[in-house]
Amino acid sequence: MNSTTINVAKVLEAGSKAKSAAEIVRRVKTNMETVKKKLASDVLARNNNRQNIEKIINALDSAAKKIDTIKATADNGANAYYNTDVKIQTNESAISSTGRRLTCGSNESAFRG
Repeated sequence: MNSTTINVAKVLEAGSKAKSAAEIVRRVKTNMETVKKKLASDVLARNNNRQNIEKIINALDSAAKKIDTIKATADNGANAYYNTDVKIQTNESAISSTGRRLTCGSNESAFRG
């Protein structure tokens, strides 16, 4: 049987880095909004500056949301993997201890049906 090992700690560490990246993107977005508010209306009107700045702001917002989604997916996957691993280990332990308690003498079946 094939097995897959996931380093849950590394996944969660990557999640905290993703959270930090999303915060940086949000700060840049806020700074762009501030710049837009401070620009004179005639500057904003030239060469579609207002629309271009709004596109940048929307792209930054979208990027931050995507990073949040990736982080949540990774965290949920790591947590599900960890919980499954704990259940398997618990069941293996229970099965092993049950098998030891049901040890029979020679020529006796440990499991009766």
